[in-house]
Amino acid sequence: RANMSTFPVLRIPPALPLLRGKFADLPCLESGVVRVFVSSTFGDTVEERNRLMRETFPSLRSYCQKVGLEFEVADMRWGVRDEAITGHLTSAICLQEILNCQRVSPGLNFLALLTNRYGYRPVPAELSLAHYSMFSDMAMKCE
Repeated sequence: RANMSTFPVLRIPPALPLLRGKFADLPCLESGVVRVFVSSTFGDTVEERNRLMRETFPSLRSYCQKVGLEFEVADMRWGVRDEAITGHLTSAICLQEILNCQRVSPGLNFLALLTNRYGYRPVPAELSLAHYSMFSDMAMKCE
């Protein structure tokens, strides 16, 4: 028989009552914006993202308007310029946008669409000397 005192105490995340439809005792909102970052690989979630934009997000936008909020979506399909990609800044731009969503949105602010495919794995814009040396040594061994 297990000793119940050895099990960790389950702490309910603050957003869980909202997900269950309980809207009592909500904190005061510092912002009137709900901004959601949509994260996924682009190539294999085109239909899902388009359906969200076409069907789901307009309903959420309408609901938010009824309760005095503005609904926004951060979808990076259109937000990363070629110069940023060439400069290896895609990850930094996406991370900054996630931070913007967290800062602005009073609640849930991240939607991940998971598939069987890995996303874009760019070369970093900067390398530490230790990493550069490691990669350089590996390249020399391959020659």
